[in-house]
Amino acid sequence: LQRKVLELERQLAASSRRSGHRGDGGGGGAAGGRPGAGRRMLPRPGQSTPLKSHSSAVTSAAVHPDYTLAASGSDDGTVKLWDHESGEYVRTLKGHTNAVTCVDFSPGGGYLASSSADLSVKVWSVGDGEYACVRTLRGHDHTVSAVRFVPPEAGDVVLDG
Repeated sequence: LQRKVLELERQLAASSRRSGHRGDGGGGGAAGGRPGAGRRMLPRPGQSTPLKSHSSAVTSAAVHPDYTLAASGSDDGTVKLWDHESGEYVRTLKGHTNAVTCVDFSPGGGYLASSSADLSVKVWSVGDGEYACVRTLRGHDHTVSAVRFVPPEAGDVVLDG
């Protein structure tokens, strides 16, 4: 049992080095002698910089599942992308002709969906850095108020309503 514990601690230390966990920032607190002792395994504190760029009210926001990318939809008909750790504006996605009501990232992070009062849903490619609209879903009779991707077990499927 002791050998198994030591082997698991070695694997944990190797995994921590590969994944590049942040340093402890002066907090410390782990017991001495263990691999990773004194390392802080928690994320950085939340961003406190306001993200301003929309010309109208923000109606929805979503955070990328893996990267420091955040998306916001607005009554101005645009979707804005941000680096939520640094507070930097990344880009504006234009294509809707009325208010954006909801935004959501796919579970794998390769796509962003946006719904709108213009009776459409747009699916944007964000994983490749192109930020292009790859599909527009039309056919609703009323404002599309929400959009969600279903869990990964079903693949990247968009639900709207």
